[in-house]
Amino acid sequence: MIIFNFMLTVTILRREINNNEQFRTWFQEHRVFCIFIAFCSLGNLNILHVLNCKFNYMDIFDAKLSFTAEKKIIHASVISLIIGDIPRFYLLTYINLNSEFSAIPMTSLFLTLLVLFFGFFYRLYESMIRNYENPTIQELVISKKQFSEA
Repeated sequence: MIIFNFMLTVTILRREINNNEQFRTWFQEHRVFCIFIAFCSLGNLNILHVLNCKFNYMDIFDAKLSFTAEKKIIHASVISLIIGDIPRFYLLTYINLNSEFSAIPMTSLFLTLLVLFFGFFYRLYESMIRNYENPTIQELVISKKQFSEA
């Protein structure tokens, strides 16, 4: 799973650096932070959303990810859920049903169930709140300029 997340993280960030001028500018200023977040995303790709979460209106959390990158992060997290979390839940359920009580497998099963539960609602939140059908901020600014000139 780590190799899968590594390949997707590198692909998404590389595409943004090559094709998105705003992200490239942000990356040049916050290179160490971006590499740290990329390293953390090896465990979970949703951590890449920290780059543009706009926490406390700080510039370091305001990377201008493109619409395509946002969609790729969401799609990759769904694939990660299907490939990694659901089979893990199945295996832990099987182990817990076919063996005596043991604290570690039971705790692991509980935590995996929490990951699935929160992952499902997080993806539901992403699809409703982020509303990817709306234009991005840059497109809105351009539209307002064009409107005022007309």
